[in-house]
Amino acid sequence: MSSATFHQAKRPGRGDIWWSAPSYEGPAGYEDLDRMMFVVLDESHTVDRSWFGVAPIWPDTDLANELDLILAPDATSLGLPARLQLRRRITLAWEQFEAKIGEVRSKGMELVDAALAGEAGLESFGIAYESEHDWRIAADRWAAELVAELQGPYFAALQEAEVTIADTGPAPAGDLAEMVQLAGRRATRTPEDREFALAASDRGGREVIEVCVEQPEMRGYLWPNLQRAALEFHLERVAEGWRRSVELLVGLHDGRTLASSAFTPEAGGRVDVVEGEVVLLKAIDPERIRVRPVGE
Repeated sequence: MSSATFHQAKRPGRGDIWWSAPSYEGPAGYEDLDRMMFVVLDESHTVDRSWFGVAPIWPDTDLANELDLILAPDATSLGLPARLQLRRRITLAWEQFEAKIGEVRSKGMELVDAALAGEAGLESFGIAYESEHDWRIAADRWAAELVAELQGPYFAALQEAEVTIADTGPAPAGDLAEMVQLAGRRATRTPEDREFALAASDRGGREVIEVCVEQPEMRGYLWPNLQRAALEFHLERVAEGWRRSVELLVGLHDGRTLASSAFTPEAGGRVDVVEGEVVLLKAIDPERIRVRPVGE
């Protein structure tokens, strides 16, 4: 990395590789945080600032698991092999950027786009963890903590801009009722007063997507079981007395929507969203995960 050239840029562009700033002033601010390299994937705007979707990129490819995309040395201007953690995509404010250090070349971005669409071959990723005791899990844990710290300002901004979602009457037949909202955004649904959240986390070394329904409470997580070729929804906690049957709808980046069979949530239970198809977490579109009561 000592030979890398630092570039000044007015605004980040898609595919740019940047260092994160060690300090940030504002809600959920921080000081003297370890720097992280990341690749810029997209840009969005609010009234008072710009936000950028980014993914961490690391040169330690020996830590890569089956969810980490491997980029060859010629895929970036850094000239190093790298692992891109699309499973740890986060959103950063422009003020959290420090310096541009390179870029992913066009051939590399073609592979990134294929991975985002769930179309990249398994040979483009690392090797799955051998067990919950795989040495790579502990070695990579600090990265998860750093990513969580960097994501704090975005979550704080979303909480300040809490959105109220009002019912517009019964959903038309076949329509996907909007019941679960995007990760990190706290939302209320009136008059049922439901809150939902979505987040990425680990379960004994597993990379999962958590699905949380606050009122009435139902918490669980999505996990791709590669051995069974199934996308599983594991229920960890369910409010006492829950009797209503629901379906879990999971949207993919390729435009498809997977639907579980109807189930009544029970703590400790497991539901297959799909069986007979390998669906990795990177193929799931977090904005299109829904929980739909049966009959709506």
